[in-house]
Amino acid sequence: MQRLFTTILLFVAFSALGQIEEHRVGDITIEVYLPPDYYSGKVYPVVYSNDGEWLFGTNSWRLDEKLDEWIKGDLIEPIILVAMFNHGRRESNFIPYNDPSIGNYAPQAEDYTKQIVEHIIPFVDSKYSTSKERALMGSSFGGLHSTWAGLRNADVFSFIIAQSPSYWVNDFEIQKEKLAKTSQSIWIDIGTKDWDDVLTMYYTLSKAGFNPGKNLFYYEDINGSHTGASWTKRLKYPLILFTKGSDSQITSFDLKTEYIPSAQRKGYYFSRINPVVTLKNGVKFTSFPFIFNTDKGKAEISPYGSFKIEKGASDQVWGEYAGEKSATKIKWKDNPMNN
Repeated sequence: MQRLFTTILLFVAFSALGQIEEHRVGDITIEVYLPPDYYSGKVYPVVYSNDGEWLFGTNSWRLDEKLDEWIKGDLIEPIILVAMFNHGRRESNFIPYNDPSIGNYAPQAEDYTKQIVEHIIPFVDSKYSTSKERALMGSSFGGLHSTWAGLRNADVFSFIIAQSPSYWVNDFEIQKEKLAKTSQSIWIDIGTKDWDDVLTMYYTLSKAGFNPGKNLFYYEDINGSHTGASWTKRLKYPLILFTKGSDSQITSFDLKTEYIPSAQRKGYYFSRINPVVTLKNGVKFTSFPFIFNTDKGKAEISPYGSFKIEKGASDQVWGEYAGEKSATKIKWKDNPMNN
């Protein structure tokens, strides 16, 4: 039988730091992060990540260093992380739909996903001490893929991580997929300097039966951007949920007022209120849908945070989440469009 992989590099020495091993599985290079206590005989949950060549070492996200830090600090439980290289085929591998606005590519997301499920995962399971708990992770186009492929393979992946996902592809075609509630958990995040419409997909998933704050999470990261540094910074939140679960005490609740510049409409700002919940385990997430209340009735606020306020007016907005209360003041003049 033809070998489907070639081992390229192997580090076996025990270290206080995690170790990286590199392999070739079919035509995909993978780098495998092993936690510092890997040789203790335990089994480990596994995160499979798109865009693997950007994750470890210098001139990268330096995610291996962050994983060491989070594990050492007991923020997350030890994991194995499999970084799958894109080999310059991001659009073809990650996008399941034709979208002429993106350029010339041939969608091969089905073939790429098949390689992950039928070759990479069996290889990793045969070589390493793995549990059956698996997450699929990606950002941008990779986040579109992790959502699309993860939902289609609910028996393989128990957790989906989508950071700044490109749900806009081909006029949000992913929202037209046949979605049904699974036992999976899903994390979606976006930065306010990276603003795009991911909330409609979050809403679609909640309508399909996923439960916000239980197995469906969204985080609106104030000043978060479309960069590896920003994705790495907030990646700890879904990894905590993946390794330690969502059943954690609430420690704080804050309403944050945001005015987000539109990338498409020059001079336009999205007026938003972001209700941020912080859990004892360190996770932060945005608690949409949410019921907002106003003191003067001068503002109209949707359950997903967008608001309008009467010209020249100001109002106090408040709300309550699991017994924790918070308030913020909004003023018409604070929106840069009104100055």
